Amino acid sequence: MKKIIVVVIVIAMILSLGISYSYGSETAIHDRDRIQSNIKDADQLQARSELNKRLHIDGEAYLQMMERVRERMENRFADLEDHWSKEEVLNGFDWGLINGYPDGTFRPNNNISGTEGVLLLARLVNCMTEWNGIVDEDAKLDYSLIPNWARIQISEKIPLSIAFRNQTYGSEPLTRLEFALMLARTLGIQSEELTDEITVFLDDDLLSEEELGFIYRLRVLGILKGNNGNFMPHNRLTRGEAVAMMMRAMNMFGITPDEYNYSENELTVNLYENPSTGYSWHFKFSDGTILKLVEDDFIQSSQSGGMVGSGGTRIFVFQTLKAGMENISFYYYRSWEDVSTAVDVRIIDVKVGSDLKIIEVK
Repeated sequence: MKKIIVVVIVIAMILSLGISYSYGSETAIHDRDRIQSNIKDADQLQARSELNKRLHIDGEAYLQMMERVRERMENRFADLEDHWSKEEVLNGFDWGLINGYPDGTFRPNNNISGTEGVLLLARLVNCMTEWNGIVDEDAKLDYSLIPNWARIQISEKIPLSIAFRNQTYGSEPLTRLEFALMLARTLGIQSEELTDEITVFLDDDLLSEEELGFIYRLRVLGILKGNNGNFMPHNRLTRGEAVAMMMRAMNMFGITPDEYNYSENELTVNLYENPSTGYSWHFKFSDGTILKLVEDDFIQSSQSGGMVGSGGTRIFVFQTLKAGMENISFYYYRSWEDVSTAVDVRIIDVKVGSDLKIIEVK
C-alpha cells in the first residue's frame, strides 16, 4: 500500500512539474500583459520607400536573373520539393545569391557559418547600385578564424566591408539574430529607439535595446516574420532561413531608377541590355502617330572596362507628333526569335496635350 502511495505521489509530482512548466511557459508571455504589436501597412510602405531612395537593383543583375529564370531546370534542387523555403531558394538561385551541392541538393536545414553569411551578403550587394562599402584603412580581420578556402574572397572590398562592420565572419555557426543584424547593417538600416508599448516579438526580452531596434526595423520592412510571434534569436540560422531573409529584402527593391524621363516634348527611356547574350530591347507603339523615335543608342556600362559585348544601357528617345495617348511596349528577346519569347516586358503610357507637350508618363 505504501508503495502504491509513493508511486501516486511521484506521478503527481511529475505531472505537477509538467503542468507548472507548461503553464509557466505560457504565462511567461501572458504575465507580461503584452501582445505582439501589429505593423501598419502605411508604416511598411514608408520604410520601404525610404530604403528604395538609397538602394536599387542593378539593371544588368536584373537581366542576368531573367536569363537564369529562362534557363532554370524545373527541379533544380532535389531536396526542396516539400520545404517551406522552396520558392525563396529558387529565386535566390536565379539572382545568383546561392548555389547547391554537387549531388543536386541545397540542404536548406543545414547551418550557416559567419564566413558563409558574409559571402552570401556580398552576392546580395553585387546585385545593388549605390551601395556604400567604404572600409576603414585600419580595418583588420583575424584571418585565423576564416577557413582557408574563403580567405581570398573575404579580403575583397565588399566582403571585407561586411565582415568588418559585423565582426561575425568566422567559421562558427551564425544565429538568427547575428545574421539579421548583418543584413540590417549591410543594407544601412539603423536601429530604432522603441517605446515600452511596442512588442516586436514575444521573446524580445532576449535582446538588448539596440538589437531590438534593428529587429523592429527589419520586421517593419517585412524581412523578418518570426514563428508564432517569436523570433528565437539564439537559434542557429539555416540556409533556408538566410535565403528567405535576403529574398524578402530583394523583393522590396525596384530596378535602377530613372528608366524614363521627359521634357516638354521629348521622352527618354533607359533600359539595361547585355548584347553578349543575344538579347536586346524592341518596342512597339499602340498607335504610332502620337510619338516618333528620333534616337536609338547603346552605351556600355562604365564598369565594363570597354569590353566588347558587355552590358550597358539601351537609350530610346521619342518626340511628340500630335495630341493623344500612346502606349509603348518594350520587349527583351533575341532578334531571331519571336516576341512571345521575351524574358522581360515594360509598358509605358504617354499622354500628349494639344500644345504637343507631354502631360503624363506612367
